[in-house]
Amino acid sequence: MLVISALATATGIAITPATAGAIPVRATVPVGNPPRALAIDVLREGSEVVVRAAGTAVARFPEPDSDVRARVDPIRLGPSAIAAVHVEGRGRWVVIVTGPARSVWAGRTDPRGDPGERTAEWIQVVRAEGDATASVYVGRTSERVRVCGATETVLTRRRLDPSTLRLVSAPTDPVSDREPPIVVPLHRQPPAGLQSPIARGRSLHAVGASSRHDDVTGAPSDAPPVAVADGRVETFWAEGRPDGGHGEFVTLRVETSGLPVRAVSLVPVPQTTALLGRARRLLLVADRGPPLDVSIPADASPGERFWLAVPTPEPWRCLSVVLRENEGPPVTALGEVDVHTELDFAGGLERLFERLETDEREGARLALVLGRLGQPAIDLLASRWSRMTAVGRRRAVAMLEAALPLPRAAELLAETAAGADPEIAATALRVLIERRDTDEALARLVATGRDPGGRATRTLLARAPRHAAIALLARLGDAPDDARARAALGRVAPHPEARRIVETWLDSTPAGPHLPSALLALAVVEPLHAHVTRALRRAIESSTRFEDRWRLAAAAAAVPPDPSIDAWLSALVREAPEWMLREAALRALGPRAGPMVLEAALADGYPRVRATALRMLSPKGDAVRLTAVARTDPWPVARAAAIAAIGRTRHGRAVLLAATRDRWPSVRAAALEALSERGDPAATTVASAFLLDADERPATVEAAIGHVRRRCDAAVADAIERFVQRMSVEPTWHPLAPSLVPAFEALASVDPARARAVAERTGLPALRAALDDRSSAPSGLPRSRCLPAAPDASP
Repeated sequence: MLVISALATATGIAITPATAGAIPVRATVPVGNPPRALAIDVLREGSEVVVRAAGTAVARFPEPDSDVRARVDPIRLGPSAIAAVHVEGRGRWVVIVTGPARSVWAGRTDPRGDPGERTAEWIQVVRAEGDATASVYVGRTSERVRVCGATETVLTRRRLDPSTLRLVSAPTDPVSDREPPIVVPLHRQPPAGLQSPIARGRSLHAVGASSRHDDVTGAPSDAPPVAVADGRVETFWAEGRPDGGHGEFVTLRVETSGLPVRAVSLVPVPQTTALLGRARRLLLVADRGPPLDVSIPADASPGERFWLAVPTPEPWRCLSVVLRENEGPPVTALGEVDVHTELDFAGGLERLFERLETDEREGARLALVLGRLGQPAIDLLASRWSRMTAVGRRRAVAMLEAALPLPRAAELLAETAAGADPEIAATALRVLIERRDTDEALARLVATGRDPGGRATRTLLARAPRHAAIALLARLGDAPDDARARAALGRVAPHPEARRIVETWLDSTPAGPHLPSALLALAVVEPLHAHVTRALRRAIESSTRFEDRWRLAAAAAAVPPDPSIDAWLSALVREAPEWMLREAALRALGPRAGPMVLEAALADGYPRVRATALRMLSPKGDAVRLTAVARTDPWPVARAAAIAAIGRTRHGRAVLLAATRDRWPSVRAAALEALSERGDPAATTVASAFLLDADERPATVEAAIGHVRRRCDAAVADAIERFVQRMSVEPTWHPLAPSLVPAFEALASVDPARARAVAERTGLPALRAALDDRSSAPSGLPRSRCLPAAPDASP
């Protein structure tokens, strides 16, 4: 037989067509039964190429390309004749014309689609040696649906009937080019040593079928026939050709690839009441070894499973089941197919785990195989984990990744991420973070505090606020002093998903150390204020520990006033034995502190409590008291607070000037800042003096630099330049070394030319970098905002 294909690239056989030419093309050829001369034109109409027979359009193709060629091939079919019209531009099309105004088939024959999923129509002309007549077949090909081991398999093959010139179904033999099959018997009992398959429904994955009967299966015809390998005997694949299904097939991928297949099990008759035909003979075609010819017992019961032993076990990558002989109704079904490797035989899983740790060449691949086996393999891994080597655990992480989203796999990954081996822990954590179905496992890490570097927490905050809130609340329940968890809870609480969780928790959780800790984080979230206030009332009644009461006082500072909470805070200011608690309660009250509370704080024996109270005094109404504290209080923190309060008025200049000579740097710095804020001319003199005095402390130097920045006081330029020059030769451990660059930047803000000269003279890279940063600032952006100088200074 001589096979002549419409496309040389499809079959590799030479074609001798009529000469092709650029469109428009016209040919007059014999067509029909009996054959009659017919004029066929191929021409362009707009963006389409049109094939016309006797003037009537029989096919149209979208073809924007201007370079389109066509040819018309006459073909004799016994008593009939047809014309095959080939069109080639960006795509390739073939049209079979069978008479005036009639086309029986048209198809695009170049592959199209994504790699691995490409499809094409197929046409073949077969002519016997020395015979003038031919046979014409059409079908389609799909890269996804083909017999295992084949490069191409024709699907839905049909033949053009020479008498009627209509397409009829044509049996096909998709394995005609394979080596002769081996007859293998089926058995009703499994092979010796075969246990209950641990991978049933997971060893094979259906990738495609030559046809499907939609009315029977209820699934789209182009969907993978997953029912044939899902581990259930009541589901099935039903072929969709109407003439008995000879040559129809289903192809499956072997998920345990790399392990020799020792046996195959079949459920040839589905356990269903549907009226379906039965397969009598099958061919099992793998990518390795000869096909296996299998006969089905005539008395096979619905749902009954049969087994066959593979003559030469090899690591199959795929398997096709091809129908050869069928009986009964025209639609033939196949219930179930499964393959069995050493995993399904006694001790197979344990032996595979041993190879996981010891096989240097195959260990990584075996990890993926084990991961696809599901819960039995994961359970065995859990039982062996404590005895595994570092190599085995590293490979086991890949196994667990392949087993996700099984809950136990995620749990083991979480345990590994919190383990002692930093390399393995980092790998396990990376897997949990990169996957989108591991939020619960990450939440367990966060809840137990086993989150090195906080990566799990940050991941949950970004993608799973609800899980993050639950985990962080649980974490604070176990570790109320975990400041990082507290901060993370404050960040996630405003999210709507998290807020609902937090609101419920606030309204229902009993008092305890975890509650004050959470309230400290949640009080700043304004939408939660009502819930936080109710929880605060509940917590202050039973909290006795210092740290709990301090957190409650700090939380109270962020929520709206509440009479019962304010009464509790007032009592703390007067009676709490710890100064930090008295000070926190006073800060929380703020302007709401009553006269008696404020008097108690001003008389407090601890200076920081007095300082907080001084900041709350009215500078105008309490000027005498503030002046007395500024001059006589033995504690600098209290004097500095009084100075700051006085500075907010237009009075007390003499007190501020005197404070610039205080023996404590913090008081002197407060006095300069007050004078600078007022715009007092004396601030220039004081700032210069601080910068020039080599014995000054960082606090006063920072205040002087702040004055220059605040007021753009060019009169201080000489002093600040001398400070920069002096510090440029001091060692980096000098107490004033951190002030070098800020002082230089202040000089650049008032005198850029002088600053440039200083940078060149000192040669310090840090100063040149500061100049470069300044010069690269966007044009028009103010580099400093200076307050106006005061017109005069009050006494």
